Amino acid sequence: MTRLELLDQLAHCLRAGQPAVWVSVLATCGSTPRDAGAAMLVRAGDSVGSIGGGRLEQRAEEIAATLLAQCTPQTGPPRRIERFPLGARLGQCCGGEVHLAFDVVVPARGGWVENALQAAQAGRDWRAIVDAHLPGAGSAAADELHVALFGAGHVGRALAGILARLPLRLTWIDTREAALAPGTGWPPHNLRCLACEAPQDEVATLAADSAVVVMTQSHALDLEIIDAALARADLRFIGLIGSRTKRARFEHQLRLRGHGDASLARLGCPIGIGSVRGKEPEVIAVAVAAQLLELRNLPERSRK
Repeated sequence: MTRLELLDQLAHCLRAGQPAVWVSVLATCGSTPRDAGAAMLVRAGDSVGSIGGGRLEQRAEEIAATLLAQCTPQTGPPRRIERFPLGARLGQCCGGEVHLAFDVVVPARGGWVENALQAAQAGRDWRAIVDAHLPGAGSAAADELHVALFGAGHVGRALAGILARLPLRLTWIDTREAALAPGTGWPPHNLRCLACEAPQDEVATLAADSAVVVMTQSHALDLEIIDAALARADLRFIGLIGSRTKRARFEHQLRLRGHGDASLARLGCPIGIGSVRGKEPEVIAVAVAAQLLELRNLPERSRK
């Protein structure tokens, strides 16, 4: 579960007049089940999210339950930080050390939660709002990847469905507004849908270090988007769905537009990790999603 999904769950609690405890991994040392930035939400009777399972998570739920017992709709106990040596204190075999923060959020003081969700839906920086109230809890262990997905065909829809459930930010762009609304409960909070007549113009508005994935229903439009993306030197990844034959045709057309070898080397086509093979939209989507997840963990940002 992403932090935005947890934030949405927290908002549901507060709307119902119920307090909750946001439990986050502030820091780690050695071997640990989750990295800094992992979080869970403990409510009356249950919890959502995960900080690693096992005895650590069980103990965190116990502490959170104790804090909830001290709450009223207006007030709650202050932030609590606990250090857990996993081997010595909890008997877990990974043996590292985890620092957990326990932040109680009560309805009377939770207006910032709705503000953060509104910021996320508008594509603004919601993490700064979270960090102002839960210091460190809005930050991920790895840089949050922003993916701009162009195209809402069969593969685009399958890929958007996967990416929207992963710890990244997604902007999904197509010329058809209806194609960007696959079903009930859409879009999730880490997704911004954008219907526009000229998707290629949106490339210039993307944040630096974004990943661009192109799979529209028009090869001519694909070309315009790739041309605009290659004109920027600050994108982390530029990917185009298609075969090696399609790549060769695009390279020829892009050279006519002034792109040289160095520029064309940044184009990923075909896309998707090679070990996942299949022509079904869902299989292609899994392969592309796996490739994008690899970008999150690179020690230095890759610009292809």
